[in-house]
Amino acid sequence: AIVDGGVQNLFVGDEAGTGLNSSNGDGNVAVGYQAMLALTSGSSNVAVGLNAMRDATTGTFNIAIGDGAMYDGVVTGNHNLAIGYLPLENLTGGIGNIALGREALETLTVGNNNVAVGSFSLELVNASENTAVGNYTGQNNTTTDQVMIGYSAGQSTTSGAGQTFVGHNAGKGTGTALTGTNNTAVGRDSGLVLQGNAYSNSFFGANAGTAVTTGIQNTFIGYTAGAANTVAADNVAV
Repeated sequence: AIVDGGVQNLFVGDEAGTGLNSSNGDGNVAVGYQAMLALTSGSSNVAVGLNAMRDATTGTFNIAIGDGAMYDGVVTGNHNLAIGYLPLENLTGGIGNIALGREALETLTVGNNNVAVGSFSLELVNASENTAVGNYTGQNNTTTDQVMIGYSAGQSTTSGAGQTFVGHNAGKGTGTALTGTNNTAVGRDSGLVLQGNAYSNSFFGANAGTAVTTGIQNTFIGYTAGAANTVAADNVAV
């Protein structure tokens, strides 16, 4: 690959880095077919893999490793990290996002400071300041301020902000969207079927509140606490 302008760039692969035409585009590394193809003046980026960071133009300090990593958006954002197959695929102006795993943060365009670790983690989000760790965590989430840790935690949450789900299947849901806000479920299968406008529930312990669907403002603490409740409100079980 040959470029016109810029210094300390390394491009390896057919069409890698061929768009660079500014003396401001320095310190970039692109390895792979069409890696960093459209870059014009961005600096200090690393793209490794087929089509990695293909459509980035002016972004800086971004790292994309893997086939299609950060490839389909006109990246102008900074300090983003994408590793895997198609993570941060559509990123444009986002800043400080981390996506590790297949299609993690795939839909994100302009959100900032999201962390998604795991295949399909936060796949549909286009918002800011979410943290999801584990395969399918927060997969359908579209809003901000979520913490979801553990396999499938918060998978069915859509527009309900302020959730904290920690544990295997915590707050997973059944496929019916959870739109209510400020739920907390900590423990395996706690808040397992939360959905609809369920809000302000606090469940701590394995299987705590495991049958609650649209209940509100319940507090259940301990193994299987409140397990028989479904749509109740304002209950406390310890």
